[in-house]
Amino acid sequence: MKCHFIVILLLAVFGNTLLCSFKTDSLALEKAVKEYYMTRPDSILDLLDDAEHHKVMASARIDILRAMVYGNMSMPVLEESCLRRVLSVPKTTSNPNLHLKALSMMVDALQEQGKYSECIPMAMQGMNLAKKLNNRVVEYSLLSTLAMASFRLEQYQDGYEYLQQIIKGGSKSDDVRVLSHVSYAYGMLINQLVSDTRYEEALKAVYARRDLLERMKDMPGPPSGYIDQQKAYLYSKMANLYLSMGKTAQAEEAYRAFMQTEEAKRVESGYTILPYLQKAGRHKDVLDRIRELHTLWQGCDTVNMQYRLLLEYEAKSEGALGNYQRMAELNRCALALTDSIYMRKLNSRAQEFATIFKVNEKEKQLQEEQAKSERSSLMLIGSVVVLVLLATLVIVVCLNLRRMKRRNRIAARQIEELLAQREEFRRCLTCNDMQKDVPPMEKKAGQEEKTSGTSNQSYETFLRMEQLIMEQKLFLQPRFGRDELLRTTGIHKNDLSSLLKRYAGVPNLNSYLNRLRVEYSVKLIKEKRNFSIEAIAEEAGFNSRSTFYRAFYKQYGMTPTEYIDTL
Repeated sequence: MKCHFIVILLLAVFGNTLLCSFKTDSLALEKAVKEYYMTRPDSILDLLDDAEHHKVMASARIDILRAMVYGNMSMPVLEESCLRRVLSVPKTTSNPNLHLKALSMMVDALQEQGKYSECIPMAMQGMNLAKKLNNRVVEYSLLSTLAMASFRLEQYQDGYEYLQQIIKGGSKSDDVRVLSHVSYAYGMLINQLVSDTRYEEALKAVYARRDLLERMKDMPGPPSGYIDQQKAYLYSKMANLYLSMGKTAQAEEAYRAFMQTEEAKRVESGYTILPYLQKAGRHKDVLDRIRELHTLWQGCDTVNMQYRLLLEYEAKSEGALGNYQRMAELNRCALALTDSIYMRKLNSRAQEFATIFKVNEKEKQLQEEQAKSERSSLMLIGSVVVLVLLATLVIVVCLNLRRMKRRNRIAARQIEELLAQREEFRRCLTCNDMQKDVPPMEKKAGQEEKTSGTSNQSYETFLRMEQLIMEQKLFLQPRFGRDELLRTTGIHKNDLSSLLKRYAGVPNLNSYLNRLRVEYSVKLIKEKRNFSIEAIAEEAGFNSRSTFYRAFYKQYGMTPTEYIDTL
């Protein structure tokens, strides 16, 4: 215990540092909290806040500990709020023992607030879970709560049935904890039967409880003095019960049995036997007991219902003995005490509201921080997604550019080979060796009519026409057209179209001239590296840059700029 007390003091001073050291030993922290939550609740709540901030243990466990503290501080609203948070967490329902503990505490919090309609279904849920877990102690505790709630809602039959379930189900158990709940159920049953003036049934329950206590006496487990204390309480109830039935002899016998217990020797036993003494008219004995009880209250807080009840007993006995002035004085004290208790409750309620407001503000702040954190996370995720998409786009573009450059290099080599073939063919034509050195590509164009002399003659006509156009660079002249070509070469106008389609593979003269201009532009590009695209286009006979681009792309499948890049 000293060790835990030192831990609490050190945590108050060096909370942040020491809490970090508890991350691996949350059970030690929980044990320390449970030991001091009754004496230092405010410090414990601060400690739990720090524990939550540093993530020393799960939030659900921290809220259960908070609920325990608020329950001890008689703040059931805050206790309920903490437990609702616990029950709303999916991990709680996946942990049956933690779920059962939260349900059991929630039932107590609801009962404390008088929310019996909400309490009953919650208790039923907890009871069913306790049955599945074979936890009969919690099961019977919840059944007792169900019985109490039923009696408060005037559902008496249901209340009696719940108590009978405990008595029938647990009476044969060998577990002292289970039997203690059975004994408590007998106590509730006796009180309710007396309230309903069912004295004979109540008396049977009294003797049944006495037999149960006799059986528990020989079992290990009950705390020292527990059985004797329960017997003393039982004999006092028995004496009252017999007196209510008009059996004074049996009542006196029960009183003597009470006096033979060890509990009767304690001053506190006066609270137990006062109702019988007063009902029996033994007012001097009542006052003697009360004088002894007053010694317990010296230096203690007397603003409570227990002390008020003591004043009422004393006033009634003083009046019965004819001491009316003392009776009036005690009644005034009781009234003043009632006002004080009422004001204390109001202050306590105000304090609870202030605490609730503070907690709500803290929760609101936590929610805002959580929302901010979620927004930051979403922004971070969005940024990562955008970066990934951009990186993917860059990679795709780079791959496409790479493929395009490779394709352009292949196309450029093909252009070079094609132009080289044509230059070689024209050179051969100049040497009058057309038939021998006609390149394979040019032969392919007239392959179907190679055996015909007319075909060879027309092919020769086409090649000589092309040679003339290239040597004189007629294709560069802006006004050079069909008429100029026919007049210069002497070709018949009806033959020109067939020659161009068969041997040049173009539909008309304009396409043929554009092809020659494009081929010439390739030569210019390689020779005049400092020329711009516009200058090359103009030099090659094109009237605009766009026309040059379209003609070049149509012929080679790439733009002039892409071709220049391959060089």
